[in-house]
Amino acid sequence: MEGKEDYPRLAKSGRFGKAIEMLFGRGTIVAILFLLQLAILALVLMNAFQRYRILYFCVSSGSQFAMTVYLLNARLPQSIKLGWIAFILLFPVVGIPLYFFLRLDLGHRAQKKILGQEQRKACMHILSCMDALGSIEDPREMQAAFYLRRYAAAEAFTGTFARYFAFGQDAFPAMLDDLEKAEEFIFLEYFIIDEGYMWGNILSILERKAKAGVEVRVLFDGLNAFARLPYDYPRRLERLGIKAMMFAPIRPFVSTHYNNRDHRKILVVDNRIGYTGGINLADEYIGRRIVHGLWKDNALRLEGEAVSGLTLTFLSTWNAIGRDGRYEEYLKRSRLPGSGLFIPFADSPLDGERVGESVYQMMLGNARSYCWIMTPYLILDGELEDSISRAARRGVDVRIVLPHVPDKKYAFALARTHYGTLLDAGVSIYEYTPGFIHSKVCLRDDGNAVVGTINFDYRSLYLHFENAVYLSDRATAAAIRDDFLRTFEVSEKIDAESWRNRGTMMIAGGLLKLFAPLM
Repeated sequence: MEGKEDYPRLAKSGRFGKAIEMLFGRGTIVAILFLLQLAILALVLMNAFQRYRILYFCVSSGSQFAMTVYLLNARLPQSIKLGWIAFILLFPVVGIPLYFFLRLDLGHRAQKKILGQEQRKACMHILSCMDALGSIEDPREMQAAFYLRRYAAAEAFTGTFARYFAFGQDAFPAMLDDLEKAEEFIFLEYFIIDEGYMWGNILSILERKAKAGVEVRVLFDGLNAFARLPYDYPRRLERLGIKAMMFAPIRPFVSTHYNNRDHRKILVVDNRIGYTGGINLADEYIGRRIVHGLWKDNALRLEGEAVSGLTLTFLSTWNAIGRDGRYEEYLKRSRLPGSGLFIPFADSPLDGERVGESVYQMMLGNARSYCWIMTPYLILDGELEDSISRAARRGVDVRIVLPHVPDKKYAFALARTHYGTLLDAGVSIYEYTPGFIHSKVCLRDDGNAVVGTINFDYRSLYLHFENAVYLSDRATAAAIRDDFLRTFEVSEKIDAESWRNRGTMMIAGGLLKLFAPLM
């Protein structure tokens, strides 16, 4: 693989240095303060319980009944209702206040308001592409395009060339080459950044480009400060001439703000070239660090008009945090010959619309021949599970590829609780035996696909800031199909009969499933 070994490091290197930083770092202090708050609350409740036991049981029983009735009539997905009811019945003292705390958005309203304002501003700056919509002949594609325009402020673009990478290690050299071509600006927005070979080589280019006058911005999620990067990492980057910010940095105050993470993966160069997909900026995503067997991930490179969609997604988040406000100067468009249709879109947990889930449901509902899915997590609500099952029952070849070596055992156990229902409906389930699969891609009928960051789980579909590209392009779809076919060959197909005779292995998953919507 291309890249230099003498890359710069801004944080302490080595396991000992990281351990010291974690032990005495800000993340540890925040965690201690969180636990202290919870301990004080527990002591207060225990003291109150001892003094008012009879009153507690009366109030608790009445509150549980009232909350059950309230939740049954609430405008929530059925699976989330059941999860909350179970949690409140088991832990009423914690469950009822927690529910209203999350619903009232305490500590979150200011951010929600600012992000909403910036998203509306971004909508105003979307360049009209009615010519692209006018060229759509397939009513299924028109349906998706209008939905994404109305509910995600996402435009349909032509004039774009796409390249699909089946593995992160294939995409990485191309990313380095494209970063070297930057003349005006570089934007990076990633859920995970970790010092090592991958980020070190990227950082070396960013530092050099910043010194040459290229505007460089880096936005990463605040959870990195717990285990991967020091809390002051943005300041360290700024010393190199790189503008940097953390999304939702963790502070020692209870807030619903921390439940919504920035899970997006975006790289933009001069609004001409853009990347998205599953890969983060850490060594395991390109096979340089081996965890959970062979790590398989994907990336999508766009060149041309459609990159504007990625640029706007980045700017709307950056401007909401940094109050920059600039859009126009970054939206110079380049058009390439191409007959494909590309719709980069973003999903936000703050607008009340589950865009990612709706797009997946449209892919399944509109499939005529097949619909193939690759995802690291399968933690479904009833609606999405029904959509998958219904597509299979009407004769669509539905296949789902999941990891055989999980990164989170509880997520793996939860995924397997869906196997029985899906297998009975005729869905084919594969587990990628070489290791862990992190790709998020859905392919339909040789022509349409969704590639991005959106997992088939509650956190992606309900709680995280996500992004993806809906595309109608036969060349790109063919490359994605080839990736699926090669993956099927090295995956274990789950047999329905043997799955029915699995014994007690699903007990843990069955218990977890009740609370899956709350995880």
